[in-house]
Amino acid sequence: LPPNLQPNSSFTIFRRAFCRPLPFVYTGQEITKQGYRAFKYTFRDDILDPESKDNKCYCKDTCLPYGLSDVSPCYYNIPVAISLPHFLKADQRLRDAVEGMAPDPEKHSTVYAVQPDAGVPLYVNTRVQTNLVVRTTKFIPRVKRFNNLVIPILWLQVELVGLPKSVTILMDLLLIIGPALQHYAIALSAIGGLAIVFFANLRYAWRSGLFDNRRQTTLIRFRQKQRSNSYRMVEMLRPKEPSPAYMPLSLIPSSPSSHHYISR
Repeated sequence: LPPNLQPNSSFTIFRRAFCRPLPFVYTGQEITKQGYRAFKYTFRDDILDPESKDNKCYCKDTCLPYGLSDVSPCYYNIPVAISLPHFLKADQRLRDAVEGMAPDPEKHSTVYAVQPDAGVPLYVNTRVQTNLVVRTTKFIPRVKRFNNLVIPILWLQVELVGLPKSVTILMDLLLIIGPALQHYAIALSAIGGLAIVFFANLRYAWRSGLFDNRRQTTLIRFRQKQRSNSYRMVEMLRPKEPSPAYMPLSLIPSSPSSHHYISR
């Protein structure tokens, strides 16, 4: 079956024993004993309806009653028809014509459980009944009383319970171990990435001397000294007013007290 099945999906399987394709419809889901999620399927309700458009090609001359499917073309034209056990979901007249018919959906329905992610059948329980279709007979008086009857011959149950060990191991790897390892790998990758970033920053800080008190103190003093020297350079480059000690004589104000006489 195709993988990644969705709820309410359907599929068709061809079985030569039924001489036709078999349409299956979704009925629900469950968790198996092995812990696998399973979608449950069964035959579509109109699988044995002669009026259904999908069954028109199986009804050539005379159609069988509701609940029967003619398989004589696949069995050398022997008048054989299949139905569900005890004429389950078949025409009421078929059950009334034969004593002992007691259809039970729990006992006589077909169940097909599939793991939706892998498309692997987990268990199969197919139940089908083989019937002899007796038409009008003219030359055999002993079977005249069976004319126009559908006589159940046998019903059988084909059951697949469990999977081979090799398939179970692959299913565990695919559905249980694989997803768990994937989640752990993602978590470890995230933790590893954060650890790399943290230790890279830690190494940079260590090389920068942020954790060395002496080196940090020296670095602070060095920066303070650089800042002080910068201030001094700014002060030296800033233009200043002329100092009185170096003022030209022409700028010195004249006053009587400031005259000096030189005696000859």
